[in-house]
Amino acid sequence: MSDIAKSALKLIAFLVVVAGCTTFIVTALRTPIPGDKVTYDAVFTDVSGLFAGDSVRMSGVAVGKVETVSLDGTRARVHFTV
Repeated sequence: MSDIAKSALKLIAFLVVVAGCTTFIVTALRTPIPGDKVTYDAVFTDVSGLFAGDSVRMSGVAVGKVETVSLDGTRARVHFTV
């Protein structure tokens, strides 16, 4: 087998592994949170970078989702499920 064929085979194997890892990560991030859900509203003075659809995390573990972010006077009201 020529050097070009060996290199092409290694590249294809690498791309298959990367595609598999990417699929696994995307699937894990999109998995819905199981169990009963409770909705809450919280008022914050600063929610920079927080958007609807973001995950709510406790100690780095996703426990819910942000439903809406809206203004409430000079503060921001965040409606989320946990």
